[in-house]
Parts: sequence; C-alpha cells; structure tokens
Amino acid sequence: MPPAICIEVALWERFGWGPDVTDKLTDARLREMMIVLEQQRVSRDAVSNLGPPDSSRLSSGTRTIESMSEANAPPQ
Repeated sequence: MPPAICIEVALWERFGWGPDVTDKLTDARLREMMIVLEQQRVSRDAVSNLGPPDSSRLSSGTRTIESMSEANAPPQ
C-alpha cells in the first residue's frame, strides 16, 4: 500500500479534490478508498481482457440448469 500522501495525490488528480477534502479523511479511510478504486480497475481490466465469447468454451464443461437441479435434489 502506498503512503497516505501518495493516495491523497492520486485522489486529488482523479476527482479534482484538494487537501481541504482529504485532510478530513483518516489514513484508514484513504487506504480503504484506494483499495476499492484499485479493485474496480482490476475488475474492469479483467472484463475488458475477456474478449468475445467462445462457443467451444461456453459448451464444454458447463452444467445445464436441469443437471444442476438434479445435483441439488434430495436423494430418493
């Protein structure tokens, strides 16, 4: 985790905030915000790197709703 000042500067640049806003936040809150923003970036990158659906990938090894229902049904 970067130092609090680095997080503050990143928030200033990203949201146009200044010290008047970030000085009101605790270091713990700044870290929480940075973690959430970083997770959003990672998730967005992961989704954009998936590419178009591949029909062979969709049909191989997937379960149908019917087979899932059968698997979750109580034994008779």
